Amino acid sequence: MELAPGLKYTARLVPHFLIPSALVYTFLTVGQHHFDTRLPSWIVALLTVIARPVFFFLQRPYKRWNDKRTAAALGAVLPPLVQETPLTIMKEAAESTKSGFPGTWHFFLSIV
Repeated sequence: MELAPGLKYTARLVPHFLIPSALVYTFLTVGQHHFDTRLPSWIVALLTVIARPVFFFLQRPYKRWNDKRTAAALGAVLPPLVQETPLTIMKEAAESTKSGFPGTWHFFLSIV
């Protein structure tokens, strides 16, 4: 008997959420025993819970840094990135249909 699609999906996501928290909890627990200190349990719980969001926000800069490093090692140059947010781009596209030709809005994006 095969698992339901929802269970497969949930099982696939569990490691992404549990691994960062488990690593932080393990690090804190081992660190407390190694350094013979005691952190308040609310700090351990807080750091364990926020591990995944912190990992999420640090993932993009790390990937960009790693891509730059790999490109430099291969003698390549990364393409420029659009600096506007997706919301700004959608707003400019919608406004260009009201006040001008719909295809001209993308010429005003700043590229770094």
